[in-house]
Amino acid sequence: MYHILTPTAPVAVFLPGTRSEFWRAKIEANRKRDSKTYDALRGGRWRVLTVWECSVKGPARMPLQDVLCACADFVQGNLPSAVLAGSWPQKRSMKKRSIGPKRSSRVERPGP
Repeated sequence: MYHILTPTAPVAVFLPGTRSEFWRAKIEANRKRDSKTYDALRGGRWRVLTVWECSVKGPARMPLQDVLCACADFVQGNLPSAVLAGSWPQKRSMKKRSIGPKRSSRVERPGP
């Protein structure tokens, strides 16, 4: 398994049993290329919005209206860069639970 740390979430990439060194090198080269591209854009005074595929596709995808609003906010705003990533569900606990009605996974903490 190969771990990638992003600004929004850690990602685990499972490399195949064969040619794993090829895939490790490819992923690392992609990360370096992306960083170089970002630096070049920012160096040219471009504003950069990174939209991760998970924000528009798959189990972490955001509602289309939310994606469009976030993109419009960036375009109309003045942030030099931003990242739009999907809404990953919180990890479920592997602990045994008592049988009974389902409880919300959201935990509210009292204010200060």
